[in-house]
Amino acid sequence: MPINLKNKRLLLFLVLLFFSVVSFIYLTAKSKKPLDNINTLSTPTPTKLELVSVFPLPGKSPVAFRNTAITFVFNQELRIGTASVDIQPEVKVSVLVDAKDRSLLHIVPKSDWNYNTKYQMTVSVKPFNGLPLDKPVSYEFEPTEFTSAPNVY
Repeated sequence: MPINLKNKRLLLFLVLLFFSVVSFIYLTAKSKKPLDNINTLSTPTPTKLELVSVFPLPGKSPVAFRNTAITFVFNQELRIGTASVDIQPEVKVSVLVDAKDRSLLHIVPKSDWNYNTKYQMTVSVKPFNGLPLDKPVSYEFEPTEFTSAPNVY
């Protein structure tokens, strides 16, 4: 069977198609990284919940308002509804996780703090994610009367 022009074109098309497919497969395989070099997402290591700071500072602290809230700052967000506080001498308080910054825990007295009275607190709270506190936070606070503003130069 003689090869005519129509058959030559078909043969040429098939040869070009074959080499195109082979080239595409070769280039695609060459551009992929080997499996041992693939960056995979790792599961983050959970962070332990820790106290960062407290306001007012522990010990004797002058307060301008006797109903000043005590704010505990933690290193991560807190799980709402998990905080508990034990205060001696006993004082009724509201325990609130801050709505805008959930790493803040506010202890708000329902009545005024008594000046020159030493309050000892034990605070427990759970993190939203991560590992819990190693042990409850202990805090001692003695509000004193705010007598004057500091000199600022």
